[in-house]
Amino acid sequence: MQALEAALREAPAGVRLHKRAVEGPARQVLLDASHDADLLVLGARRRPAHFGLHLGRVVHAALTHSACPVAVVPEQPRHP
Repeated sequence: MQALEAALREAPAGVRLHKRAVEGPARQVLLDASHDADLLVLGARRRPAHFGLHLGRVVHAALTHSACPVAVVPEQPRHP
């Protein structure tokens, strides 16, 4: 939760944020949430020695079945 709180502190002042903890399969939880959301923001991993983003099953499902727009945000690159 600390990482989420830190990320949300940088949100613009006019953006309304709704945080909630839910249980269940991530794919279904996100697709259900998309019906009441204006935007879903999901992370994507970068794999070393691979170009582009690694989109897993959950992100792919959200991109293809979400009831609202989806933004995929890549993780920050790690520097040794």
